[in-house]
Amino acid sequence: MATATLGLLLTRLGRLNEQFLADHHRRHHCTSAEAAVLMLLANHDADAISPTLIGEWIVQTSGGLTATLRRLERRGWIERRPDPTDGRGRLVALTVAGASAHDAQFEDLLGRYELVFAGVDDDAGLSAVRDLMRGFERLEGIASSAWWRHRTDRSATGIATTTMTDAAMTNTTTTRLRLRRLSGRIGVEVMDADLGLLLDDEAARAELHAAMLDHHVVVMRNLDPTPEQHVSLAGAFGEPIQPEDHLPKHPDHPLICRFDSAGGYKADKWHTDGTFRDVIPSAAVLCMRTSPDNGGDTLWTNCCAAYEDLSNGMKGLLEGRKALHDQGPDAKAVHPVVVTHPETGRRILFVNDIFTRGIMNLPPEESLAILPFLLRHVTRPEFTYRHSWAEGDVVAWDNRSTQHYALFDFDGQRVVERVHLAGGPMAA
Repeated sequence: MATATLGLLLTRLGRLNEQFLADHHRRHHCTSAEAAVLMLLANHDADAISPTLIGEWIVQTSGGLTATLRRLERRGWIERRPDPTDGRGRLVALTVAGASAHDAQFEDLLGRYELVFAGVDDDAGLSAVRDLMRGFERLEGIASSAWWRHRTDRSATGIATTTMTDAAMTNTTTTRLRLRRLSGRIGVEVMDADLGLLLDDEAARAELHAAMLDHHVVVMRNLDPTPEQHVSLAGAFGEPIQPEDHLPKHPDHPLICRFDSAGGYKADKWHTDGTFRDVIPSAAVLCMRTSPDNGGDTLWTNCCAAYEDLSNGMKGLLEGRKALHDQGPDAKAVHPVVVTHPETGRRILFVNDIFTRGIMNLPPEESLAILPFLLRHVTRPEFTYRHSWAEGDVVAWDNRSTQHYALFDFDGQRVVERVHLAGGPMAA
């Protein structure tokens, strides 16, 4: 196969890879690591394999292999079996439900990869592409004999001869939105965001929601929606809800909070909204109405990444721990220190500086030592994205998996408007 052709395939794979993983999260409610485990088990010659072997193939992104296998087992997609060669060991096997989940994901991916390999029908070409795919660590399980038999059979029947256009390679074939990553661990921008599309196109709205689940924070510059459009846009992420009674509201729109620095409002500590309640908002959509000339930025941090980067020893210590969140006599709640995202299944370090008072089922001295460490850890710079606002910017974020901090470092007035979306309790 010509070097130029291999280069083209490499470019196509790189551009489509993130879309495929986003589709997995949205359509099948599992992480990329979980999908890769299912794919490996489904295509391995043995009925059951060891966790060690799985660890050699799967690149972890969601709290380590042990946590990934535990989530899959809880969902009934895998089961543990005794290792006949070692009475103390346990092998991992795919269940019937897991095989069904894998098949659904597999077919979803297959149609998209047909675009990449359209026209590559000779044996040498398929071999070269297979070697190329093995260089993509997160997609190694796809380069299996079963997949390639299926691909070859489809080529033999003359199916999937569509060529990929330049438009397809810039995201317009498989997605309505063009996205740009904003940092290494959190944040994505909708490029050239079109308010009409985001209000009226259901596919675009579904992809907007998926982008929030995958990247935690979604930036849409210069949208400048009316209050009615703001509420409608927020509806892409869930059901808009009434603000807490004590919060300042838009005079004409009861679903919108209006925060005006002229009234003394500040949010200059790291926090997740509403953790002093048993049920917290699932997401928030914020619009900048009046921006100071300088300053007033907002930072977000990825609490999933913060959990993933803890040591295994600390993760073990935090299992089963609960923390008190308190804003006053009638605003107290207890949540697990580590919770599971209800849509993605990712683990979240769920403590914040404003509301978390202590870890209840640890001795006070240990809580006083561990909680400050966790609060420092969760806001490490590598987990964060900082947004410099312009009037009309809209930012949506997953309130379950992030914390945010509004800098109060400006002169003049800063006015933002926010819509919260209905959520639920956060469980371990």
